[in-house]
Amino acid sequence: MIVLGIETSSQVASVALLANGTLLAEREALVTTHSERLLPLLAETLAAAGLRAADVDLLACGAGPGSFTGLRIGLATAKGLAFALDKPLLVTSSLAALALDAAEHAGPHALVLTLLDARRSEVYAGLFCTAPLAPLFDELVIAPVALEERVRAAAAGRQVFVVGDGARAYPEAAARLGELLPGARATPRALAVCRLALLRHEAGAGDELVTSAPSYVRASEVELAHPLPVGGGK
Repeated sequence: MIVLGIETSSQVASVALLANGTLLAEREALVTTHSERLLPLLAETLAAAGLRAADVDLLACGAGPGSFTGLRIGLATAKGLAFALDKPLLVTSSLAALALDAAEHAGPHALVLTLLDARRSEVYAGLFCTAPLAPLFDELVIAPVALEERVRAAAAGRQVFVVGDGARAYPEAAARLGELLPGARATPRALAVCRLALLRHEAGAGDELVTSAPSYVRASEVELAHPLPVGGGK
């Protein structure tokens, strides 16, 4: 099975092709806006693998949390391709993808705390056990200093490795949350998105072309500025 993965939750646009568990090609770029580079990266990745879009069996996309604009562009592109090619689409957590990639450095049965910079002195956070990959609490957006008690309770005395650009943005707070993991990526990778989607597919997950949506975790600027009245009035 050939899986085409897209990951746009951060300032790094990432595209990968996975065939029967083996990486065929991968392209990444630091972007100002994903709309300028994502389609060229997709074309470059397919060309590097010697494939056409029609050869892909499954589309995979990181659903966030992360950059609102990046998530919308990434998922809209993935949905457009899936619809045009008549192929299934599966989405995955971008924090889980970051944790899966970090597992290669942390080792089996480790705890990995993923932190992505959410701006406004906050991070998107998720804590995962690496084998098998499983979340230990729901993903959330939070000030790093407010995360200590939650991580301590979930870790139950076990060592925690910390990864992600949120750890780089708030190094002192990250150091109190666990041990920074050398060699780990700062942003999610499309290859990990491919692998997570393939696992979901093999477990029987159905096509999410219609039902999938970005995982924003927190309200948008518009929602914060203009909250609905209590009761959901119009």
